[in-house]
Amino acid sequence: MTTTLMSTRVGTVELTGSITQPELRLRVPLDAPLPLDGSRTFQGWVKGLPGRAYDRSTRSWTITGLGFEHPSEELAKLGLWIDYPQNGPLVGYSLEDLTAPMARHAPDGFGLHIRPRLLGKDLAGDLLGWGAVWNKDEEWFELPHTDATVRGTLRTGVVWPADTLEKSFAARAPLPVTGFEAFAAALGSAPDFAALGGTEALKEWLSFIPDWFRMDLFEYQTLGVLSIALGHRLLADDMGLGKTSQALAVAAVLGAERMLVTCPSVVTGAWKGEADKVGILVNGAMDGGTTLVVNPKKMKRDKPLELPEKGLVVVPDSTLVARPELVEQLRAWAPDLFVYDEAHRAKTLGSKRGTAALKLASSSKRTIPATGTPMFASPSEIAALLEMVGMLGPLFGSRDEFLKRYCTQDPFGRFRPRRGALEDLGNQMRAHVWVRRMKTDVLKQLPGKFRNAVALEVPLAEYRRAHKDIAEKIQGWVDKVVSETGDAPTDEMVAEYSKGVIRFVSKLRVAAGLTKIDAAAEYVRLHDTAPDEDELHTRPLIVWFWHREVGASLRESFTKDGRPFAVIDADTKFEVKDQIVADFQAGSTAILLASIPVANAGITLTRAQDMVFAEQDWTPAILSQAEDRAHRIGQTENVLATSLIALGTLDEHIQRSLEKKGHTLGAVYQTDSNVAVLDNSNDDLMSAADVIQQMVDELITKQRRKPRARAAA
Repeated sequence: MTTTLMSTRVGTVELTGSITQPELRLRVPLDAPLPLDGSRTFQGWVKGLPGRAYDRSTRSWTITGLGFEHPSEELAKLGLWIDYPQNGPLVGYSLEDLTAPMARHAPDGFGLHIRPRLLGKDLAGDLLGWGAVWNKDEEWFELPHTDATVRGTLRTGVVWPADTLEKSFAARAPLPVTGFEAFAAALGSAPDFAALGGTEALKEWLSFIPDWFRMDLFEYQTLGVLSIALGHRLLADDMGLGKTSQALAVAAVLGAERMLVTCPSVVTGAWKGEADKVGILVNGAMDGGTTLVVNPKKMKRDKPLELPEKGLVVVPDSTLVARPELVEQLRAWAPDLFVYDEAHRAKTLGSKRGTAALKLASSSKRTIPATGTPMFASPSEIAALLEMVGMLGPLFGSRDEFLKRYCTQDPFGRFRPRRGALEDLGNQMRAHVWVRRMKTDVLKQLPGKFRNAVALEVPLAEYRRAHKDIAEKIQGWVDKVVSETGDAPTDEMVAEYSKGVIRFVSKLRVAAGLTKIDAAAEYVRLHDTAPDEDELHTRPLIVWFWHREVGASLRESFTKDGRPFAVIDADTKFEVKDQIVADFQAGSTAILLASIPVANAGITLTRAQDMVFAEQDWTPAILSQAEDRAHRIGQTENVLATSLIALGTLDEHIQRSLEKKGHTLGAVYQTDSNVAVLDNSNDDLMSAADVIQQMVDELITKQRRKPRARAAA
């Protein structure tokens, strides 16, 4: 049927699609003026809608999101008739029936999927709160069950499945009271037995560590194991304090028959070695079990893994992303204990890695994320870990409530720390969630760690060329907007564009890194890497880099100098990494060229006392992780980390970012977390986003001056 909405017909909108994804096909002269606003055309109106696509073959627009709640009335005002279908799934439905977002339980039972429908993505997101994550591939919001309710009732304006309220209440249910909450918190923060009354006072509790466990745990490690056994679920000890041995001891205490570990690929072999060392497969509940270390290169797509009846399975977290069928197989295996080593790698809400980890956690009797860096820059990263251990809903209500309590949101939709609330967050984590001790508190005999900066006057021609290239790309976008709209981009358009061009920062970082190749090579030449009388290298050097281009240039430079070196980067074969680490620790390697994103976690390089950062990172925790490959249990000498800073480049801005983020982390951890090596107290430096934003703003200001200049002429 065709319904007449007003006497003057300007065009039509044809209703098509499905109940969950309705669409409107607009048929109207695009240059026709809007009935209620003659200064605008239908072309401009449809471009302002939250969901639309243009079909050149039919010269028509398809609208998926209108952005208002009463579509029939609003479209009638514009002189648009609605063409309703005569058959198909939408017969009998009005536009109002298809406006409110529609939710369903995810097929795997993990959370909710919500289609925005005709309301549009932006308004639907407002209804769902900050806990909603947009899946751009599937075009739906993903929402945990906790976030379906607010103050005990379902969020209004959304079509929910019938049992959503019950599922949301269940996900928010308080943790059971055991009577040991205060004791578990004390255990998770105590540096040694003396802090809790000494060995005699703890005698009964210490008996829970089985005699057959072959590793002599430090006192703080024993206390951490007991804290986790009593309910704390996040193993967040400082880097280098032996979280692997604690996790294996937890498995022994809990009597786990099946233990799943996911971790960076570089440390899968280390987990097997530690498990063999403590004897967990020949004693306790896993006695007679086997260890399976998953090698993705040996997996076959059409053949499931042969998982042991009981024992230890170690799988790289990257494999979980690449092989979703493996995630489902491991869920069916139903581990007694799931440990995510370096769990901060799953910190991004809605990421594929994070979703895989959450699914595995939901199918395991107990989950322990292990990371020395539970927060890099924003409390939103802790939210992901809290969800993993099932404590977000019980302690904080929902993802939305947690984020609004501890974060603010910038114009780009990024979560920034609410500084006044960070101390409270730290207190909540200590009281209920994590086991966290710092090296300075528990390993007082550990040598010091020192940082040094070498400020470099470098040739800037290549860096300026990269800067100019980026400026030209931004100018091209500005010119395109001006040609299409007749005016410079609005602030809203700039904000949207800037979300996608942060990638330009990477180009500036690469350019800055390449300016320092000669300086890094000279630093290596000056370092004494000569072997001793036993042909062992007592002072090997670690050279850290971030970008592939910088690593390739360093490799070329070292090769030209004729200095032998080993490399751990993204191209290092899976099975070779463990041997490189073993050779380095044995003293047969003079120089290790290491990629920060590949080698900054999970491995031990205590043979080194010296390291140089040819490149920096924006995040303090990432740099600390890299430093602590050497500064950890087993180190007998002071560690010196030297950063090469190219003056006049993005390096200086990175230093300011490190300083600001260090203050944020310090508020949560209640410790000094500043890793900046330049004094920025008087420098008005910027973050990564600010750098690009400033470039965009400068070019737009320049663009806006052109008409005025022509008019004056």
